[in-house]
Amino acid sequence: MKQTQSTKPIIVFWDEVGLPPTGALRSNASFKVILEKLRKQMDYILVCPCTTEATRGDGITIVPLGTVPTSTHILKNPLSCRQTICEAITKAITLAGPNAPILMVDAILPSFILLSCVSRSTSLYLYLRGDDAYEAKIRTIGVARGWGILHEALLKTVRNKLIARCKIIGAGELPIPKRLLANKRVFPFYPTSIDTNQLKNRKKNISPSTFTVLGIGRLVHIKRYDRLIRACSQLSRDYHKSIKLVLIGNGPQRHKLEALAKSLTTATYEVQFTGTQPKENMASWLSSASCLAISSDWEGLPKTLSEACLHGLPVVSTQVGSISQYIISHEIGIVCKRSTSALTNALLEMTNREKQRKYAANAWLQAEHFAIEKQCARLSNHLMQRMGGEE
Repeated sequence: MKQTQSTKPIIVFWDEVGLPPTGALRSNASFKVILEKLRKQMDYILVCPCTTEATRGDGITIVPLGTVPTSTHILKNPLSCRQTICEAITKAITLAGPNAPILMVDAILPSFILLSCVSRSTSLYLYLRGDDAYEAKIRTIGVARGWGILHEALLKTVRNKLIARCKIIGAGELPIPKRLLANKRVFPFYPTSIDTNQLKNRKKNISPSTFTVLGIGRLVHIKRYDRLIRACSQLSRDYHKSIKLVLIGNGPQRHKLEALAKSLTTATYEVQFTGTQPKENMASWLSSASCLAISSDWEGLPKTLSEACLHGLPVVSTQVGSISQYIISHEIGIVCKRSTSALTNALLEMTNREKQRKYAANAWLQAEHFAIEKQCARLSNHLMQRMGGEE
């Protein structure tokens, strides 16, 4: 049920949103789902790339930005982009009412430009989705696309100034310089695709007799599945364990990883590559594994963590991004250093049945915390309190 409000928060979403005159947002992308859930909690002003201003029957007012303000466009046309963004934000503030907080989603450069369009007294929130959302994007902008216009170090400076001005909404251990977080509260936000129907209908994980390790994600270098394959091999060889590793997903490294797995396969160690699996098949995989393994060098708070909790599956993860803090604080698994030997030792510890049961029970209980409706209600209440003058 929506709360009564005289002032509306402003949400600035720098990506395209499929918006019919009324009703659901036409998208399944993560933050667009959040927008859909939030509209059931409160009215808000949505500033986004479109061409027509509209007031919808469900309490959402849309202020158009025109085209998507991409980093390329901003670097080529900084003055015109600033004018467009300032005009849209000024219009939104007029519609929103006094003390309206502004929540910006991800994009570093347009969000930084927005700072020059508002007063110092305006409450600004920056929604960051972990390492992949902005640290990795910085590397892509500064190096991989080869613009040669904006150096990576300069872009990091822009990001840090933006973070210093805004209150942060994000997931756990954000990769932000500690000096910027001094006396700054981070509002923890863990939105996932888990809904209440999934919580009602889920089945608890039953660990198989063979220790089965599950890896889910794209087969790319940053996920370090080569490390996981070697760690499972070492666990089987050195500790005489019967191990099965199941890797779900596809990617450019598949052939290389298959060759590595083939060279390490023994009578007590098997690696299965399933390819990408449809969503309806994931429950059976999650319900038949002993643990979920995350071997990455770089992560935010991956969706696979919430999926594991949904089925009471304990987690072994490298110490990276938001995920390690979440696993430790909620006791749903084991965190280790980013090395093959450390991952082997963590998996060995997880073979202990008592620990498996303890972590699995905690994970099962924790799944409700990830429900997107619950997370959006928390965010809505927080913004409403801010508009009411509470801190």
